[in-house]
Amino acid sequence: MSEIRSLPQDVVDRIAAGEVIERPASVIKELLENAIDAHSSKIAIEVEDVGLGLIRIADDGDGMSKEDLLKCYLSHHTSKIKSDEDLHTIKSLGFRGEALGSIASISTLVIKSRKHTAEFGSEIVIQGGILESEKPVGINPGTIVEVRNLFFNVPVRKRFLNSPQTELKHIMEVFIDYAFAFRTIEFKFSRRGSTQIFLKKSDTLPVRLNALLGMNVAENMYYFETSEGNTSIKGYISKPQFCRYSRDTQFLYVNNRPVTVASVAKAVKTAYGNLIDTKAFPSYVIFVETEPNMVDVNIHPRKKEIRFWNESGILQLLQKVVNETLLSNDNTYVIDYVYDKKALKTPFLKLKDTVDTWNIKGLSEEDISGESIQVGDTYILFPSREGLILIDQHAAHESILYEQYLKAFLDITKEKKTYPLRTPVIVDIPLSKQALMYETVKVFENLGFDITEFGSGSWKVTAVPEIFNSHDIVSLILELMEDIAAVGKISDIDKRSEKTVSYLACRGAIKAGERLTSEERKNILDKLEEKNYIYTCPHGRPVKAVITIQELERLFKRRK
Repeated sequence: MSEIRSLPQDVVDRIAAGEVIERPASVIKELLENAIDAHSSKIAIEVEDVGLGLIRIADDGDGMSKEDLLKCYLSHHTSKIKSDEDLHTIKSLGFRGEALGSIASISTLVIKSRKHTAEFGSEIVIQGGILESEKPVGINPGTIVEVRNLFFNVPVRKRFLNSPQTELKHIMEVFIDYAFAFRTIEFKFSRRGSTQIFLKKSDTLPVRLNALLGMNVAENMYYFETSEGNTSIKGYISKPQFCRYSRDTQFLYVNNRPVTVASVAKAVKTAYGNLIDTKAFPSYVIFVETEPNMVDVNIHPRKKEIRFWNESGILQLLQKVVNETLLSNDNTYVIDYVYDKKALKTPFLKLKDTVDTWNIKGLSEEDISGESIQVGDTYILFPSREGLILIDQHAAHESILYEQYLKAFLDITKEKKTYPLRTPVIVDIPLSKQALMYETVKVFENLGFDITEFGSGSWKVTAVPEIFNSHDIVSLILELMEDIAAVGKISDIDKRSEKTVSYLACRGAIKAGERLTSEERKNILDKLEEKNYIYTCPHGRPVKAVITIQELERLFKRRK
């Protein structure tokens, strides 16, 4: 008796669905592509229970006739290609005829559609791939697709989904992908019955950059464009100073299709050279336009991966224009050394009272190798067994004081004393970070923040840790979120507090041009020897340098 058998069609459909529909975000991606391919000018997305309860996408596109509506959910039925030859000239986002069939087999699917020339529309209901009903319906021209009870018949798939916050993050990533590419479409995204974001059509790319990634993002990027033959490349790249330690703000589009190509990301980073840290990643939004027959999009059912037929030529063109753009601009890092002046009043001023700051005028006990000299009343020169030690007196004293103030600051924050705000502060979280905010709100609460959702991507802060009571709360929250996005946790000290603490140290340290006695100079070196891990001041300037005996001998031609 044969052990090999043909699988039932419903099992085949569920297996195929697993390749196309991994999670709720996959459903939204496929339905968005259908709406865009239908020449829509308005698309509204509504989500409940991160897509497991409901996904509704409504558009004002071409719509479907009753005949097409009854075929659209069948596997490998599509209006976008007709033959094998069409696979080499694909211009639409969808083409495989798999998405609606896959969705229908693992959910309750309701589709209402009406063509612009029709008097009324039609509605079909499919349950687990089986047509339940069909009837006429009165709706505006366009299509409304509702997906309910996703994965109801494949519970194992539901068990392998991530947390609701992570699934929401994937949904936001899909929304942002298409919102960047199709700026002539009006997009609305709703969740829990309220509009989270509304994007007007005809927005420029900088406007959408700021709307989706955060205010002033576009101002920190360079525009570029180039072309060669039938290929054109344009977009925005981040200034070196604003590169990040995660890849979550890298967007690539080929013929307006959002895709992932590892070699493109590598080419862009290579173009930056030593302008950025080796662990940092440039942010970019890049659009590549080329002939459809020069791109293979039929690699995987999800259509996210592509292959260029002339990849080396495109990468060279891209790397060249990015490099030229960077070289044609002033990439000097602008240090925003703006300490929080309000915070200096209280409680930061208390740091001075609680710290017994080190005084360079303390007593010296012994010399290291010989007498020191002061050069230009700014640099201290010590002879040592290894050669000559050069010290920036201000940077050295500032670093020592900074360490003391920082320790006191951290001791205070550990107390977790909460300060109620007289007036609640509203923080608008960029769309790209909203899912992250849901995931990490407990982290803020554990630090002493009283923070609650306020609707439409906004959060209300009614109390903060006492040490932050005079901070710019909005900037503080956004900076802490950058820490979480980059390294998965909040740093021990936020940027504004760090600047304020370093300001206290800077103002308390001896100055360049201040004459020191030999005893005071010696005390600085002794303290640096004790704190042998201090190499730079809080602003990144070197504290000391060593000229070795070997370097001196080479200088005086004693050795080659």
